[in-house]
Amino acid sequence: MEETGVQALHKVLDQQHHASGSLLAALEQEFAALSGMNLPALEQAARAKDQLTRELESLHQRQMTLLKHLNVSSRPGEIPDFAAAFPGSAGKNLNHIWHQTVARLQKCQDQNRVNGAVLAQSLRRTQSALAVLTQGETETGAYGPAGTASAPRLSRSLGST
Repeated sequence: MEETGVQALHKVLDQQHHASGSLLAALEQEFAALSGMNLPALEQAARAKDQLTRELESLHQRQMTLLKHLNVSSRPGEIPDFAAAFPGSAGKNLNHIWHQTVARLQKCQDQNRVNGAVLAQSLRRTQSALAVLTQGETETGAYGPAGTASAPRLSRSLGST
């Protein structure tokens, strides 16, 4: 087994661990912004989340390349098995950082689900308010994922002065 490959793998896992911690912080900031209806903070958290997700995807690709170079499968459980083959602290450190990163990424996934639920609830409230204002003639999908209107909307007077 090649020590430089193991060191490179450890470095990538360290970077993944750091990026996953930053992603968790961004998701927590997103939750606070959603809960407080703070649009500038929400935009900032969304940008950070996007950038960190791209970084984690890139690091994952590097990890897969290193694992292939080291003849290690990318199946779950293979990295701990691979780490166990190294005596002393090298294997323990590799195994530890792997498990910490996996746990942190699970927390990110959980927080992202919570944020999605908060966003869905806010969307339902907004749609209900629009239904009251437009006498029930709202579109449930007014905007698509790209942020563009899904169908042209007719303007309507809500009252006169």
